[in-house]
Amino acid sequence: MSIENRIGFGCVALTIMPSLNSALSVLNNVYENGIAFFDTAPIYGKGYSEIILGKFLKNKKREDITITTKFGLGEINSPSLPSLLALPLNYLKKKIKTKGNASVNKLQEFKKVNYRSISKNQVEFDFNNSLKRLQTDYIDNYLLHEATPHFLTEEANHFLFDMKAKGLIKKLGMGVCHQNLVSIPKEEIVKWDILQYENSLQINSDSIYSSNPTKLHIHHSIFKDFNKNTFPTIAENQKGGYLIANHLMKFPESKILFSSTNSINIVNNLKFASNFYCK
Repeated sequence: MSIENRIGFGCVALTIMPSLNSALSVLNNVYENGIAFFDTAPIYGKGYSEIILGKFLKNKKREDITITTKFGLGEINSPSLPSLLALPLNYLKKKIKTKGNASVNKLQEFKKVNYRSISKNQVEFDFNNSLKRLQTDYIDNYLLHEATPHFLTEEANHFLFDMKAKGLIKKLGMGVCHQNLVSIPKEEIVKWDILQYENSLQINSDSIYSSNPTKLHIHHSIFKDFNKNTFPTIAENQKGGYLIANHLMKFPESKILFSSTNSINIVNNLKFASNFYCK
């Protein structure tokens, strides 16, 4: 498998870009550099991340692209303000907030989530609205977001696996921090296809990978504590690519997510990851 097929692009930051065109430009840049796997969620930008990705999909062959989105963090209504107007406003709000808050870039703390009941009505609402925002008739990877399977009611669980049986969902999984994954009984994980969680120098979740060999593992947050990693003598702009390649070689059955709104960084990361990657 080529390295491009093992890398996904995280779409959470698209909603704070200065314009819709700039967000679409980032997605097209990633796609033109060989990445066809995109990760989003209704909660990212209150629906706008999915909307942007849906606009990107309109001019692409749907079967060539893999979309991951999520459910279970509460109902997100499709926003009424057009993305052409909403994105510049979000961008300005972010700039003002960042300027006035010196701690805005602190590392996120991952904590165990408290139990909440996720009903069939909520899951169906999330699913139908994601289809609408993404302008698609199926979802490739549908992940339970920051929750574990026992949060789902029996009816919600049945709905999900019925949608999978009908081909409207290709794969089901969990997108949850490692502290929650390690606490899930094995029998609850068996029928789920994907485990998506953080793995970095700061957060070592290697045991999840080794103890679930039949699952697709999708890692994110590999750039956390970036400067604490040990690099060979290489140029600064090659380090991101080196880290990506090293991680994929360490976990040969995994995929990773990375995100950037800087086109130069995107190109460099993909270029040098390919150079350092040994199948």
